Amino acid sequence: MKNIFSGFFIYAFFCAILFSLVSVTSCGFGRSWTSFRGDDGSGRSASAIELPVGLRWKILLQKHTGEDRFFNQPIVDGNAIYFGSSDGNFYSMDINTGFMNWSVRTGGPVNSVPCVDKKHVYFGSSDGMVYCVNRESGATVWTYQTGGQVNSTIVRYGDRIVAASDSDGVYFFSPTGEKLLSLSNKYWFHNSFQIYDGKMVFAPGTPERPTNLAIFDIPTQRYLWAIDPGLVNYPWFSFPVVQGGKLFYSATGINEDGRLGFKFFCLDFKTGGALWQTEDQSYFSPDFDMNVGDFFMECAQLLDYGAPLVWRDRVIYSCGDNMLRAFSTRNGSELWKREYPSPISTAVTLAGGRLYFGLRSENDKGFLVCASAFSGKQLWSISVEGSILNSPVIAGSRIFFGTDAGFFYVFEDVL
Repeated sequence: MKNIFSGFFIYAFFCAILFSLVSVTSCGFGRSWTSFRGDDGSGRSASAIELPVGLRWKILLQKHTGEDRFFNQPIVDGNAIYFGSSDGNFYSMDINTGFMNWSVRTGGPVNSVPCVDKKHVYFGSSDGMVYCVNRESGATVWTYQTGGQVNSTIVRYGDRIVAASDSDGVYFFSPTGEKLLSLSNKYWFHNSFQIYDGKMVFAPGTPERPTNLAIFDIPTQRYLWAIDPGLVNYPWFSFPVVQGGKLFYSATGINEDGRLGFKFFCLDFKTGGALWQTEDQSYFSPDFDMNVGDFFMECAQLLDYGAPLVWRDRVIYSCGDNMLRAFSTRNGSELWKREYPSPISTAVTLAGGRLYFGLRSENDKGFLVCASAFSGKQLWSISVEGSILNSPVIAGSRIFFGTDAGFFYVFEDVL
């Protein structure tokens, strides 16, 4: 949370890239990924990726001339992939071939992460609209015009569709497009909320304290507790994860010395009481020459920037610099810190005891990286065109992501 389909090319490659590393043991095949960062926002896949890995297909989307570089997570359901792009289109692609099922043209870049039900796909656009379209044909079923850009996660909870509009409001719709409820949102942008156990985490603050971040109970329509984030130095608050009665999230800002600073929090989910907090400073390689402020603003366009991944006794973070960090979920003590040769461009995804994430591009080449969840040590990497801009989605035997060069990739294990 932060304060026409031209030039379409399909490249189909099967078994193109092979690796002679040790195989990763499979733990099942989760063939769908239907919500932002997976079930309960955990960032964990039920699948595992076997080696060798090859490129299934990639597409080059319509060229976009603006400054927007976001490319947030797709969702995968059945034989289709659904995602939006900064070119202003929302796409449905065939999972096996990469051929387009349909596209919907909106009035601005599509930064939201969609949700699906049996018949429909719901997404938002920076044109301020919430869209409901038929998932088979792409035909528009209904739209709703909000008062700000819709750059949020879109969540279905029971018979409600929930979306946030920048510096405007949080809207609760019926599946037929009727507005059921709205909450004021005067300050927050790019809302990466989730709904856990009937509670919106995080909702914008109460009307009395709108700069807070709150837990809003949807069935009773009341605020349970809130935190005062203190916006001066740490204006970005990550997507939150709830596990084992604990709420994990991070905050990022620019310190007085011009470096990025990171804070990592663990709260009691029921009461909001602090269980632990720890901090760290950013580290970049000496040849990093981008203005830190501009770099921070680029990262903050991505809804999963700084999102935690909880696995066993550790919570793992990537925060846009060259370091991957793991802390104890019990007391916040540092378990390990692993340096990479270029900034890490995504949050991490877990599959089969392995971490998957992107490295920022150098000379127009970025990398998909697989690393050990025990130590953060790199196991293998694949070169791609541009920086990967969403934490990789792993469904079945396939890995899905987009890059700032306008490509969408699907890799798969080829055994």
